[in-house]
Amino acid sequence: MGPVVAGRRHTGRKPGLSALNFADILGADPIYLVGYDLQPIHGKTGNWHREYPDNWKMGAWVYAKMIERFRDFAPCARHRVVNLNPRSALDCFPVLSPEEVWKTQLSS
Repeated sequence: MGPVVAGRRHTGRKPGLSALNFADILGADPIYLVGYDLQPIHGKTGNWHREYPDNWKMGAWVYAKMIERFRDFAPCARHRVVNLNPRSALDCFPVLSPEEVWKTQLSS
């Protein structure tokens, strides 16, 4: 649990979650998440460049902890959050493909 900021729980430690919280505080609606795969590859995080040695990659527990923090945040969100990665392991927000969003935005 993070500290309470202006009556809302601030869930920091990860820049993406902090940015999500900030966007929600500012009233962005909807908030689209892009690039949140959070799927381990061979039991390790897959967000590292190929040039990095394997021992720099963290265990899959890192993603599990990130998902837990997003799940803690989800009920606190005051605005709609949409995950734009249908293959994402992050399951606490509605999921749409980017194509679905574009179709919706272009038709309105």
